[in-house]
Amino acid sequence: MAERYRFSVAYEPATLHAAVRAYVWKTHMGGTHWVPTGVVFIFVVGLSYYLLANLYGVLAGVIAGAVAAVLIGLGVYSWMAARARDAKLALMKEPRAEFVILDDAVEVKTDRGSGRLPWATIQQIWKFKRVWLLMMDSNRFVTLPLAEAPVDALRFLDEKIQPRPLGAA
Repeated sequence: MAERYRFSVAYEPATLHAAVRAYVWKTHMGGTHWVPTGVVFIFVVGLSYYLLANLYGVLAGVIAGAVAAVLIGLGVYSWMAARARDAKLALMKEPRAEFVILDDAVEVKTDRGSGRLPWATIQQIWKFKRVWLLMMDSNRFVTLPLAEAPVDALRFLDEKIQPRPLGAA
């Protein structure tokens, strides 16, 4: 098929961090439902504070231990995710990708390999300030940094991809 656009983008640690943070926010932290997530968080913190302020002894210790375990678990998870992201980036000789936008697909080429994504494969575009995530499924996506991507190519991608529920065939 005919080539529409060809451009190269850099994968920098800050860009990948923004992509992972955006993905985690949208999938695990409520995303567009941030108000209910915030209300639940405030309720849990308030309840924990009330119980700790008004209880003494074993129950207060159990509650404090549970809250501390959750916070430590989140910290360890974040640290492990950052290490995994940095390790994948280090495997690339040159942290760049070439995007080729065709009439019937998007091709992504790096020094570690290449892939062809027919339009039907990309189910949604999650748009964030510094990156777009081309979603194939709820946990499979291609990161497209926006800094070096031509505006016309982004507009073409946006027009070409018809949003469908993730996981739909």
